[in-house]
Amino acid sequence: MEENENISGSQVSNEGFTNAGVISLRLDTNPLLEAVESNLKGSKTIGYKEKEGVFVPVTATVGKPKCNELGVQSIMSWLTPLLSPHTVQGNYKTVDDLNEYLIRLEIDLFSYLMINIHKFDIDEYEIDGITDMIINTSEPFFTRLIDNKERESYGQTMVTREARSLESSGGGFNIFKR
Repeated sequence: MEENENISGSQVSNEGFTNAGVISLRLDTNPLLEAVESNLKGSKTIGYKEKEGVFVPVTATVGKPKCNELGVQSIMSWLTPLLSPHTVQGNYKTVDDLNEYLIRLEIDLFSYLMINIHKFDIDEYEIDGITDMIINTSEPFFTRLIDNKERESYGQTMVTREARSLESSGGGFNIFKR
């Protein structure tokens, strides 16, 4: 008994995403950190130039720096562990839990800036603006922690579905054939 089988109509889909690279994109905090750093420096990336086969950003001064280089580096060192791929995988049960965290974060940041106001050469009138800018930049990132939604979304990102149909021809016993 010889039987020929043909596979036809094979389809693979991934709901809304094509691969795990999307997860790394969602976990990448560099754009947020770069936005904060640019604001603190009073600069903006205006383009890129090629240097020895690598594209490097070209920045321009667009305002007065909010603090000196020590301040920029220190604030970024303080902020980087808070805006990390590990942080976004945390879990706050409710919006109120997140709001409490953001309030503590804002108070801690404000205190840190006040303690270092002279060392970082910060204008006292800029402290509220710096604090608000950092909190407002961070808040949308932190909302992904509510009710474990960020980690739950990984399952949907990684789901793949396959559909195949088998066709038989020739002799042989096939219980599905009429």
